[in-house]
Amino acid sequence: MKLKILAGLLLGGMALLGATIYLLDGRPITRSELPEDAKITESVLFPNNDRIMANYYTARVPSQRTRHLAAWDLDGGNIKIYRAPAGQFWKNARFSPDGKSFVFELNDTGRYSNKLAIMDLATERWRIVEGSDSFKKHPSFHPNGKKIIYAIAAGTPDTYSTTTHVKFRDVDIHSLDLTTGRTTALTDYQFLAIYPPYYTGRGEEFVFSGVNPWKVLSAGYDSAKYNRLYEGILRRTLQPQHKSQWR
Repeated sequence: MKLKILAGLLLGGMALLGATIYLLDGRPITRSELPEDAKITESVLFPNNDRIMANYYTARVPSQRTRHLAAWDLDGGNIKIYRAPAGQFWKNARFSPDGKSFVFELNDTGRYSNKLAIMDLATERWRIVEGSDSFKKHPSFHPNGKKIIYAIAAGTPDTYSTTTHVKFRDVDIHSLDLTTGRTTALTDYQFLAIYPPYYTGRGEEFVFSGVNPWKVLSAGYDSAKYNRLYEGILRRTLQPQHKSQWR
């Protein structure tokens, strides 16, 4: 099986329809013998840059669609499908610093409540590391491999009603210590949306992009405070006394 992938596709989603790969504008790139028709999104490189991992959604009607993870070499060969068991959806894998495992989102509830799991690449064994009843998004490793940073949306269609297209609200950043199992809330601003957070590698510092921090906006518009928070990329450093400093 050969699957021709262009580097530029790593930034966007791809749809595999009739075993043909299409760019987002609909132009076909090449054909490939694949296990099934599928949609590929959220592609990331392996740490050693020799393979690609992505979400792999079977191309059926949404109510029947299954969601797995897939990996392949840069030349399109050696395709591997990591199939979720029946009743589970897997998505959004991010690798450990040593490249031996990856963390991903696992949904086995059918609701806006999921878990975080880690799979060992060599054995393909996986374990749940955070199983609380909450909707978790965008997990990734600390560069030391000992923590996971991720977002939690407290407001979902399971917990509130909306007449708009907005599905989530009250989103904040959390961390999981893989040694102790302890979770810690790192922000308390109730963002409308948060994009993937990442540890910088400088201690507990991390970066992320947050939209509409409700606790700031609801307190009245303070332009100086708002501008400090809302520069596109927000950087926060945890102090030893668990205080925080935005800059």
